[in-house]
Amino acid sequence: MTATPKTSTLIQVYGTDSCKDTSSVRRTLEKYNAPYEYIDIENNKDAGAWVESVAGDAPITPVIDFYGQTLFNPDDEKIFSMLKNSGVRKAL
Repeated sequence: MTATPKTSTLIQVYGTDSCKDTSSVRRTLEKYNAPYEYIDIENNKDAGAWVESVAGDAPITPVIDFYGQTLFNPDDEKIFSMLKNSGVRKAL
């Protein structure tokens, strides 16, 4: 298995600019002022390889590395719950 590409941010969003679901996840994180890093897998071969390794040959996007937990196309409710439970958004 390919290791998660290392970044300095604890939430990484792996997706493509043309993916509506990726855009939705990014808007949700921004709505809750959650710090995250967006990685465009079309322009980052290592990140694309990691997504394929965790999601299979037909990767679904977005893939979120949320403090070491991998999420596949989470909905707003899941993101809210993860932020709240992680302490990122204590006031939620």
